[in-house]
Amino acid sequence: MILHETTGCRVLLHADLRHDATIVAFQPRNPRLDPTKPGAFGAPFLKDSLTLSDFPANFVSILVNRNSWYLDDEALQAVGVIRARLKPGRVIAYGSSMGGFAAINLSTALGADYFVALSPLSTIFPPFASAIRDCRYQKDAAQLSDRNDFIGRGDVGGQTGLIFFDPMLATDAAHAARLATLTQANLVAVPGGGHPCGPALNEMLPLRRILAEVARGEPDVAAFRKVLLAQHADNAAATALRARVQAFLARAEEALATLPAAGLRDLVVDLRGAAAAGLSGAELQECLTELANLAIDPAVRWPERGGMRETTLTRLCLELRRLGARDQARRLAQDHLPPEKARIFTSSRPDGGLPRS
Repeated sequence: MILHETTGCRVLLHADLRHDATIVAFQPRNPRLDPTKPGAFGAPFLKDSLTLSDFPANFVSILVNRNSWYLDDEALQAVGVIRARLKPGRVIAYGSSMGGFAAINLSTALGADYFVALSPLSTIFPPFASAIRDCRYQKDAAQLSDRNDFIGRGDVGGQTGLIFFDPMLATDAAHAARLATLTQANLVAVPGGGHPCGPALNEMLPLRRILAEVARGEPDVAAFRKVLLAQHADNAAATALRARVQAFLARAEEALATLPAAGLRDLVVDLRGAAAAGLSGAELQECLTELANLAIDPAVRWPERGGMRETTLTRLCLELRRLGARDQARRLAQDHLPPEKARIFTSSRPDGGLPRS
């Protein structure tokens, strides 16, 4: 049920407010959206497997149709509507990456008792983002105002919660450390979890368990850390490969210059043997998807000659198809490759529609 809607913000109530605890989830960043121009509202961050289950909490989702980082007045208005609607009880703000930032940044305005943030940023603005060389979202920052950056203003100092992050990513570790000084958060490392760390975390320590403990009261943070440490020790090879994928992405995004195709080629070769290192097909597909999103980013400046962009995208499409993600490979090829090179992925013929010799 839509509880509230404005031009750029929508609030969904997933069921009647019959429980004492309420989880308010903030949609993560969508790379297809602009920071200021409205697009289409995406799907809720909360999965049906959770919202339609017998989980002992109410669920509310906040959706946006642009990568506003919930810094506009519409987001403030939305959390005000939610706060007015909720009955007295425990309120948990929940989100990942951009949504994790919002879960912390708007926790006071929401009247949240606790937050759960997966790979949250502490800010997208300089000077801090510049100081730690985090330029992943500098295009967003250039078009947005920090007027409602309550973390930066010190307005969330009394808020407590859990921050899960990958300590192998220097930028995410720096954001987590800063948030620990600006809130009362407990930091929980997810080594090799990447950005966002949610999918890897959910395999090692189900998010359902985490949210259930938080909904009931104070979670056992020490037990969470113990489980994740043991999982990390058991999956060192997979963790190392995830870390290499994320390090490659961080280097390429930091430079925002020529994408190192040779490095990408070597990485794809390593990914071919990743199943033996403990990564599932879904994780491999996620890695390739991240690389594809970077490859099609208009901010990446490709050489004018040599066909490096087309070669890189073709290789990614081939690897996605090899993993069985044929529809994803077809869409990527159709949208970003010349027709003659996209034909192998878009044709229904086994030979890709290529002429016979």
